[in-house]
Amino acid sequence: CVNPCAIEKKTATLTCEASGLPSPRYSWFYGSVDELRPVKESPVGASEVPKFVVRGNQLTINYVDETDNGKYSCQAFNEFDRKGQRAEYNLNVIGKN
Repeated sequence: CVNPCAIEKKTATLTCEASGLPSPRYSWFYGSVDELRPVKESPVGASEVPKFVVRGNQLTINYVDETDNGKYSCQAFNEFDRKGQRAEYNLNVIGKN
């Protein structure tokens, strides 16, 4: 499996590493560069597990399936560098054995 990869119906976590003063904030996106869509935490009921969980520099995808395949990107920025830096990840979901 090519990194990053995830096994279907399991959990995948992508981590974005950046440093700076002040400490950077992070935004996560899904899709190709010309059609990026923000990844936001999924709203759910009290007893449900959200599909997407965004915690600072980490994006967790619960119950991964083939629709989660694709490009994810993280943008790290702070008040002195509003444009920030971007890292890309191509998530590869493989079937559960």
